[in-house]
Formats: sequence, C-alpha cells, structure tokens
Amino acid sequence: MTTSIRWTSNPTEPRSGQKVHASQVARPRIRTESPLWSPRRSDLGRIVREPTAQPPHVATVATPVGYEELDLINDADGKTLWCYMRPHVRPSFTPSLLRELIEVRRMLQGAAYSTARAQAMPRYFVGGSRLPRIYNLGGDLTYFAQKIRAQDYAGLRRYAHDCVNVGYHMWTGFDLPIVTIALVQGDALGGGFEGALSFNVIVAEKSAKFGLPEILFNLFPGMGAY
Repeated sequence: MTTSIRWTSNPTEPRSGQKVHASQVARPRIRTESPLWSPRRSDLGRIVREPTAQPPHVATVATPVGYEELDLINDADGKTLWCYMRPHVRPSFTPSLLRELIEVRRMLQGAAYSTARAQAMPRYFVGGSRLPRIYNLGGDLTYFAQKIRAQDYAGLRRYAHDCVNVGYHMWTGFDLPIVTIALVQGDALGGGFEGALSFNVIVAEKSAKFGLPEILFNLFPGMGAY
C-alpha cells in the first residue's frame, strides 16, 4: 500500500544552477510530492523535478537553548521539524553532535506524552546539513585516534552506543508516528552514508555522493544502519 505525503511548505531553497531530483529509499514505500517542484522528462526519459516557485513563508521557532551543533526549524503548518547539522570542529558525527541528536529524540518523545504539547507534534522529521557540499563524513577519526592512544575503551564503547542509538531511533521514527527523511545535499561518506540509510526516506540532490571509504584503511564498513 502506497502512502502519499504532501508537503505544503519547504524552508530550504534549491541550489542555484543545479537540477534537483528526488531519489528515495522507503520502509514502508512512501511517495513524496511537493507543489514547489514540477515534473519534467529529461533527455534520458527520466522524470526529474525543477523548482517552479520560491518556497512560501514558513513559521519557524528559534533553536532551543543548549543546541550548539544543530539548527532546528519547526514548520507548524507542514507538521515538519527540520534539523540541520552544523558541527563546529569536523564535518562528522562528533560525540557532541551525537549527544545533541539524542537530546532531540528525548525532546520529541517528551512532547508526545505531554497533553499540552501533543497537538503540536510534527509528522515529519527532515535531517539535513548546513555545511556546503557536505552532508556528513561519518565517524570522528580524530576522536578514534585520541581514544585508542589513551586506551580509553569505555569512551570508544560509549561513542559506538551513541551511534547505534541515533541510527535506531531514526529508523523507528523515534518510536513515534513520525516519518524521518534524510535531505542529502552533498557528500555522505562512511557513517554519513549509514546515517542517511537509517532514515525512512532519502531525498538526494543530483550532485550528492555516497560511499563507504573505510575499505581504504582496512576497516569493514557498517556498524548500525548499514
């Protein structure tokens, strides 16, 4: 059974000079439709989508206090929570970024069981990136090296558990009636690719790149989402 999602608004603007199309991986199968895109048949006979209008005004809320590596935008009319990664140090899943993603999950779950806030719960969660041409480059290799040199096995184990925590709750929609959507507008490598795979739907720009470069330094890719 196919379920349709109609987006009534979109706070992102497509990058100028690029043709954007939506490719997706869905569990269950979901078809995304947006009034901001019109179908066009390319020279290869494939349907692609191009922008037809500027996005309408979106009611937003400021990023809550305590989030330093995430931008949260609440589209109340579209029942969508937009979450953009903006790691300060490295364009990867740093320990601090993972902790903030876990805190977003706790915030949503707390709101779902609050009588006063349940009506304002989002139906869709969109995960994107503020970094130009980079979605996420995966595991924090600098952090790995520091912990290995210090023989801090507990720290490495805690990092692994946080990665699985985030991936699992993206896959299950935070154990709530929420559809998670990865908006990939750049390179998604290693754990960044795995992170995108853990969402219910993947929407990727034509210029987006996916890969598992771990094999270049003798690691097996895949710990959670993969």
